[in-house]
Amino acid sequence: MSTRSLFQRRAVPPLDRTENGYPYQPLVIAEMKKIALITGIAGQDGTYLAEHLQPLPYKTVGTVRRITSEIRHLIDSIDSDIELLETPELSADVTQQIIRQYRPDELYNLAGQSSVGRSWTETTETLILNGQSIVYWLEAIRQFSPQTKFLQASSSEIFGLGSEHALSETSAIAPINPYGLAKSMAHHVVGKYREWFGLYLCNAIMFNHESPRRSTSFVSRKITMGVARIALGLQDQLPLGNLDVVRDWGFAGDYVSAMWKMLQIQNPEDLVIGTGRAYSLLDFVRIAFEVIGKDWRQFIVQDPELFRPADVIRVQANPAKAKAVLGWRPTVQFRDLVRMMVEHDMQQVSLEMRNGPPKTISMSLNEREGPRE
Repeated sequence: MSTRSLFQRRAVPPLDRTENGYPYQPLVIAEMKKIALITGIAGQDGTYLAEHLQPLPYKTVGTVRRITSEIRHLIDSIDSDIELLETPELSADVTQQIIRQYRPDELYNLAGQSSVGRSWTETTETLILNGQSIVYWLEAIRQFSPQTKFLQASSSEIFGLGSEHALSETSAIAPINPYGLAKSMAHHVVGKYREWFGLYLCNAIMFNHESPRRSTSFVSRKITMGVARIALGLQDQLPLGNLDVVRDWGFAGDYVSAMWKMLQIQNPEDLVIGTGRAYSLLDFVRIAFEVIGKDWRQFIVQDPELFRPADVIRVQANPAKAKAVLGWRPTVQFRDLVRMMVEHDMQQVSLEMRNGPPKTISMSLNEREGPRE
C-alpha cells in the first residue's frame, strides 16, 4: 500500500477569488502524519523549513553530505525526531534506495552547490550537483513513488541579465554563469517530467533570500558580520565589490512558507518567490551601518578583485502569481531583515569575545564577490 493511500485529505474551504488574473488554489491538508524529505536540511533554507514543519503533522527526514556532531546538535535543536541520512554522493542507486524506503509525501530538493562565485572554478561539480542529480530523484519518484510531491529550489539566476522590468514565470531563461545554467537545466527537467509523466513537480524560482543563518561567504552575511566586528572594534575596513548591483532581498523564513504552500495546492505550479521590491547593495550597506550608528563611507573599501567576471546589475521579482495562487505574502521588510542580521552578528561576535579569541574572518576571499540566493 502506498503512503499516499493512508491519508484522508480535506481542502481548506475555497475562496471564490482571483488576483492579478490568477485563480487562488485552496490548500489541501492531510488529516494524518505525512513524510517530508528535505535534501540539504542543514542549510539555511533546510533548517527554516524543518522549523516550519515541526508543529505540523509531519515525520521529517533530511539528507546531509556528512553527519557531524555539530549538524546533529543543530537538527536536534529544531526537532530531535528528525531522521538524518548521510549522502556523500548522489547516484541513481542512492536515490532509489531512499525513495523506496520512505516513499515521502513531499520532497523538497534544497541541496546543491550554492555559490555563484564558486561555480566558475567548480563548474563540473556545480552542473552535476545542481543540474544532473535532479534526474536521479525524479526517476526514483517516477518508478517507485509517483504520488510524491516534489519541489525544486530554482533560482532567479536562471534569468541571466534579467530585465529593467520585474521578472515573472514567463520571463526568458538565459543564464550567464555556470550556477544559473545548472539551475536552468534542473528547471527544464522538472517541467518536462511533469508534462511527460503527470507527476506533481514544481519549481520555486527564489530570488535573494537571507537570514542570520546565511554563510559568511555570502555578501549579505559578510556585510553584517563585518559591521558587527567594526562596531566592537575588531575590524576597521570592509572590502566589497560592486555596490551598484540591485536585488530583490527577502527573509528566508518567509520563503520556506511559500515552498510548503506550493506542495499543498491541488495542481503543481512553477512560481516566482520574491518581495517585488528592489534595493542596491549600497542600500544594504547603509542600513547595516545605521544599525550601529556609523557612517559607512568611513569603512567601505571597494576592491576590484571582488567584482564578478559576469554579473547581473538589476534583479527584481514579480511575485503576483504566487501571491494570488498561494495567498502568500512576505512578512519581513528589507530594513528589518538587515537589522535582524546585524543584531544577530553583534550577539555572536560578543559571545565569541567572552568565550575566547574571536574567530578570524577573511573579508577578501578568493571567490568573487556578489549577491547570491
